Amino acid sequence: MRYEMTMVSVRVNKLYLTRTKDGRVLRSTTMYIRDDNDKLQYLLCINYDITDFITFAKLVGIGLLHPVIEREKQKANELLHLLAIC
Repeated sequence: MRYEMTMVSVRVNKLYLTRTKDGRVLRSTTMYIRDDNDKLQYLLCINYDITDFITFAKLVGIGLLHPVIEREKQKANELLHLLAIC
């Protein structure tokens, strides 16, 4: 098989929270990938279960976890950046 590389545009929806049917909390984002004619070709959806993290934060207190939350946000942003340039 031979693939031809073309330009694509990627638009990232902001991070948002969703909930599963059984009550788990997901941190989600969606990337819209379009071809060079601006036609939607793919959706990349990333869902990360943060239920246990929320429970832990409630137990310990959010003030103690602020640096951890910021690191997790940075990791998520770096991942999204890497996916956007691939």
